[in-house]
Amino acid sequence: MTGRMRIVVVVGVAFAVLAAAVIGYWAASMSTADINVGMTSKSPTIAPEMAPPSGTTEFSGDSAQRGATADSAGAPAESTSQGVPKAVIRTAAIEVRVEDVEKSLVVVRRAVTAAKGEIQSLTYYAGDEGPVQPLAGGAAPSGPKSATAVIRVPTDQLAAVSAKMAGLGTVVTQSANEEDVTQETIDIAARLKNLRAEEARLRSFFDRARNVREMLSIEQELSRVRGEIEAMQAQQDYLERQTSMATLTVTLTEPGAIVSPSGGSWGFGEAITDGIRAAARLIQVAITVLIALLPLIAIALVVWALLRLRARRRAARESEPPPAE
Repeated sequence: MTGRMRIVVVVGVAFAVLAAAVIGYWAASMSTADINVGMTSKSPTIAPEMAPPSGTTEFSGDSAQRGATADSAGAPAESTSQGVPKAVIRTAAIEVRVEDVEKSLVVVRRAVTAAKGEIQSLTYYAGDEGPVQPLAGGAAPSGPKSATAVIRVPTDQLAAVSAKMAGLGTVVTQSANEEDVTQETIDIAARLKNLRAEEARLRSFFDRARNVREMLSIEQELSRVRGEIEAMQAQQDYLERQTSMATLTVTLTEPGAIVSPSGGSWGFGEAITDGIRAAARLIQVAITVLIALLPLIAIALVVWALLRLRARRRAARESEPPPAE
């Protein structure tokens, strides 16, 4: 074999080896891709055909909360431009001095009934006694009576009912307060909308589930979303009740006597009792101090006795006559 033929053979073998390597690498890549596709198709998660189309927003986990926050953040300006009614919680209080508390309570009940409201709570003070059942009958205690009623009336009837309460007597104090919850109601409405959309999407996924594992996973998400919807709905219902009904606190008092003790008595008995107690405390302190000083008093008496005895002996020696020489 000549040298030229040897070179041709070597080049041909090299090309064959290179072609075999390229074909083997391509076959290995294709088999790996097929294996990955097969593993993906056997995954227990939602199937690829059930995934949301591109360009849509995913409503699961933290993404749902971020979506709700984003929608609610942009809602106020849009809602304001659309003329959403203002949501306000109104409360008021009035104190009226009347001639007869019991008769005034009858008028209060009639006014609340006419306004289609309700008395939420009622406390009645019969003179100097504690709170008792209003209009219970029996002997009337001494002293002026008073009552406090917390009533709920429709918001548009608050001014009329307050005017009727003021007409019962002399108004002592009166106040009103408004709390704007428009932003809160808009936020809750936006979050409810997002949660209901997420619930609808999960239900469609559930209908297309291919195995039990997918059904259980989607059902768990549905339970979570449903719980959030119920919580948001409860908050929305509460705000609607608070904004539709106003709270009015009515305090009725009768004029008191011109000269009367501040409490149940003038305080003479309490003064005597306090004086006796102070004297007893003083005696207790004196006895305590005396017992504490007894050792010192005993030592002082012994020293005083010794000094006195010494002085007597000295006086006796001085008074004796000198001996005769």
